[in-house]
Amino acid sequence: MRLTFYSAALCLLAASLLPGCIHPVEDEPRPAEPLLLDTRWQLTILGTTPVSEIPNFFAKPDLQLSAGTGRLAAHAYCNGMGGTFITAAGNQLSFDQLTVTLATCEDDATGFENRYFTALRATRRYVVLDSTLRLFDDTNPEPVAYFRVGR
Repeated sequence: MRLTFYSAALCLLAASLLPGCIHPVEDEPRPAEPLLLDTRWQLTILGTTPVSEIPNFFAKPDLQLSAGTGRLAAHAYCNGMGGTFITAAGNQLSFDQLTVTLATCEDDATGFENRYFTALRATRRYVVLDSTLRLFDDTNPEPVAYFRVGR
């Protein structure tokens, strides 16, 4: 059977692309980005307020999403939040079935906790970039919360 010009050209093109598939060109190695799930994230900024500027914190507010159970655990000043989370294509993320403990806090801590848990309830998408987790709601182009990998 004779190869036509187009068949031969197609074979040559495939052969020229094949080495690139077998031996891909490596860029400079980069550290792997932390995964959204099973990472302890420490809250660093809530809205536009750095956590370091909020008084009376003896515990660092955090968030963890468990891949195995599909549950979230979040801690603020003196209360915690639990529930479930849902992820979808396009970095969509939302929290559901949320419950909050009801410990008595100082007034400034209660206000912070209310804002923190409200931000989590409003979350609709996320971005993990440069070892930070950024949560977004549907209404604001700026993140409602920033986190870094916890220590």
